[in-house]
Amino acid sequence: MAGRGGVGTGMGVTVGLLGATSLGLFVYTLVLIGGKQTAEQNLKKFTDESREIVRESERNSADVRALIAEAGKAQKSLAGYLREQNGKLAGMITGNAGDTPDRMMKAIENALGKDGGALLTKLSATQADLATAQKTAATADAARTSAEAKLAESDARVKAMEESVKKALAGVGAEVGGFKTQTEGYRTNVNTTIDTMNTSVENIRRENNAEKVELNTRLGTLEQENQILQAKLKDLQAKGRDQLRPTDEFALVDGRVIALDPTDSRLVFIDRGSKHRVTLGMTFEVYTDARDVVADPETGEYRSGKAAVEIIKIEPEQSVARVVRPRNRTVVGKGDVIVNAVYDPKKVYSFLVVGNFDTQGFGSATPEGAQDIKALVGAWGGKTVDDFKGDVDFVVLGSRPVIPPAPPPDAPVEVVTEYLRKSREARQYDEIFKQAAATAIPVLNQNRLFTLIGR
Repeated sequence: MAGRGGVGTGMGVTVGLLGATSLGLFVYTLVLIGGKQTAEQNLKKFTDESREIVRESERNSADVRALIAEAGKAQKSLAGYLREQNGKLAGMITGNAGDTPDRMMKAIENALGKDGGALLTKLSATQADLATAQKTAATADAARTSAEAKLAESDARVKAMEESVKKALAGVGAEVGGFKTQTEGYRTNVNTTIDTMNTSVENIRRENNAEKVELNTRLGTLEQENQILQAKLKDLQAKGRDQLRPTDEFALVDGRVIALDPTDSRLVFIDRGSKHRVTLGMTFEVYTDARDVVADPETGEYRSGKAAVEIIKIEPEQSVARVVRPRNRTVVGKGDVIVNAVYDPKKVYSFLVVGNFDTQGFGSATPEGAQDIKALVGAWGGKTVDDFKGDVDFVVLGSRPVIPPAPPPDAPVEVVTEYLRKSREARQYDEIFKQAAATAIPVLNQNRLFTLIGR
C-alpha cells in the first residue's frame, strides 16, 4: 500500500506539473498572440505613416535614393533633411523659413507670372538686363561727362565771342563816330562848295562862249599838226624798228635757247642752270628776239610769244625744257630769247600783290586768287611783301575789291563789320595804286604777269 501510495503520489505530482505547464504554455501562447496582434497593428500604423512620407514605389527611385544618401551624409532623417532644405529655400525665396513649397511657388508666380519660366533662367536674364542697364548707365554717365565738358567749352567760346563782339562794337562805334564827324564836315563843305560852284558856273558860262571860238580855231590847227605827226610817226616806226627795246625791267630777256634736241622736237636747251637759280617746273615765254617783247601801243598788254617752255631737267650751266604751249605752229629755234617776269638770274625781285584775281579761269576775281599769285611768285624765285615799307620792285594789281552797299543803321554787327573791312581793302588798293604811280614802280596786271611767265 505504501509502495502504491508512493507511485500514486508521484503520478499526481507529474500530472499536476503537466497541467501547470500546459496552462503556462496556453497563457504564453495567448500572450504571444496578443503581442503579435499589437505588433501587426503597430506595423500597419508605421507602414501607413511611412507611406505618407515616401511610397514604396518611390523609395527605390534614383532621386529619392540620392536624397536619402544626402540626408545620411548630414546625419539626418530624410524628413529632417528635407525640412531643413525647405527652410533654407523659403528663407532665400520669401524670407520666411516656415513657408511651405506652395507658398514659395505662389511667391515665385507673383514675381515672375504664371508663364514666367524657370526661376534661374529668369534670374540670369534679369542679371543680364542689369549688366546691360549698368553698361548703359556707364555710357550715359560718360556721355553726360563729355556733354558737360563740351558745354563748358561752348560757354568759354560764347564768352570769348561776347568779348570779341564787345570789342568789335566798340571799334564800330568809334568808326561810326568818326564817320558822323566826317559827315558833318562834308555837309558843311558841300554847302560851301555849292555856293562856290554856283558862282563858278556863272563865270564859266560867260567865259565859255569866248573859249569856243578860240578852241575851234586851235582844233583846226591841231588837226593839221596831228596829220603831220602821224606821217612822221609811221616813218620813224618803219626806220627805227631795229632800235626798239623793252623798257620795263620785268620784260627784259632772261636767257636764250642754245640748242634743240635732235631726237625730240619738243625738247630744247636753255643757257640757265642751277647756278642761275632756276627751278624745276619754271616756265618761260619764248620770243624770236628782244624786239618782240614789246607792249601793244593800244592796249598796253604784252604780246604772247611763239611758245612757252617748262624746265624738266637742270644742270649747273644749262637746263632742258619742254615746249608746253606752241602757238600758231611756230617752231622754237636756236637763239630764241626767253622771258619770265618774276625770275632774274642775278637778283630777287620783291612783289606787292594787291586786289582780286581770277587764277583758276572761272570768270570772277576773288581775294583767294591773290594767294595763288603770291605762291607762284615764291615758286619762281621772287618774294612778296605786304606794303610799301620795304623795297618793292613790282606791284601786281588785280581787280579792285568790291564794296557792298552801305548797311542801314539797324544792320547786324557782322554786316557792318564786313562792310568796314571791304571799305578798308578798297582804300588800301587805291592808296597802293597811287603810291606806285607816284614812285614810278612798274605795275603788272594778271594778263601781263601770266603772259611774261609763259602761262
